[in-house]
Amino acid sequence: MLETEHAIKIAGTTYRKFASDPQVLSVTLLKSAKRYGYDWIWVYVSDWIEFECMGAKMVYDDVVPPGCVEFAVKDDTDVDRLEVPNPWEDGKMPVILHGLERLRDEVRQELMLCGRVACPFSAAILMRGIDKGFLDLYRRPETFRKMMDAGLEIAVSFAKAQLMAGAHALWVGDVFASSRFISQQRYQELAFPYEKRLIDEIRNIGGISFIFHDEIRMNRLVDQAKVGADVIGVGNDTNLQEARRMLGNRVCLSGNVDPVKVLLRGSPRDVRNAVKRCIRDAGEDGGFIVNTGECVCRDTPIENLEAFVRAAYEK
Repeated sequence: MLETEHAIKIAGTTYRKFASDPQVLSVTLLKSAKRYGYDWIWVYVSDWIEFECMGAKMVYDDVVPPGCVEFAVKDDTDVDRLEVPNPWEDGKMPVILHGLERLRDEVRQELMLCGRVACPFSAAILMRGIDKGFLDLYRRPETFRKMMDAGLEIAVSFAKAQLMAGAHALWVGDVFASSRFISQQRYQELAFPYEKRLIDEIRNIGGISFIFHDEIRMNRLVDQAKVGADVIGVGNDTNLQEARRMLGNRVCLSGNVDPVKVLLRGSPRDVRNAVKRCIRDAGEDGGFIVNTGECVCRDTPIENLEAFVRAAYEK
C-alpha cells in the first residue's frame, strides 16, 4: 500500500529520522512490509525531496510529514538559476537512494521496490507553490515552461538514480495536472507531452511506471492512459468499475480502497468488503493491483491492515 506514516509509527521512530537516515528508512519500510505481508515497498519521503536541494525550505517534525514553508522559485531570476541536482550528493535525495540500496540487498527480488518522481507539470507547481504556480501558468507561460523543462531533467535524473539503486518501478505523480486543476486543453498542450517523455525515459532505462493523477473524470482518465504508463493509480473518488470498463485491458489498474473512510474509520469487515469490491470491479481477469487510493494514515488500526492483506489473498 501507499504507506509511510503508519510504518514510521509501528517502527517506533520519527519522521525526522526516517527522512534523514537511509538505515532507519529501510528498516522502517521493511518491518511494515513483513509485518503485514505486502508484495511491494513504496519508498516515499515527501513531495519536495527533489526541490529541497534547489532552495525549497522544509520543516521536519517527529510525527507530521515534512512541509514546505518556502518554495525553490520565488521569482524569474530563480528560474534562470535553476540547476539539476545530483541525486547521489544533494539534499536528502541520497537518503532515498541509499535506502533503496539497503532494501535491494535485504529483499533480494522477493518484493517489488517502488520509488517516486514528480511529473514536470506538478514539479513546476511544487517549485513555485500552488497559488503563484497557477498564476504563472496563465500570466507567464514562458516561465512556467522553463520550470517544466527543469522538472523533466530532474525527474529523469532522479528516476535513473533510483532504478540504479534498486527500484523496480517508479510512482510518477501528476495530481496538479488532473481535471481538478486544469482544463482538457491545458492538459493536452502542456502536461501530456511531458508525461509521455518521462514515461518513455523510464521504460527505456528498464523501469516500470505507475502514473497517478487522482483523476475523477473518465474522459480524462482515458487520455491519461495514452501516456503509456504500465499502471494507472486510481484515487478514492473514482468509480473503479467504470474505469475498468472505459480502459479495458489496455493498462493495469491500481487502487482504490479509501484510506480514511474505510481503513482508518471502518471495521475489518468494512475493509474486507472494500477490497473484495475492488477485485470484483477491476481485477477478476487480472491486470489489477489491490491498493489504497491515497496514503495510509498514521493511526490506521493494525487489524484493518491485516484484514486488507487477508482479503487480497483470499480465493
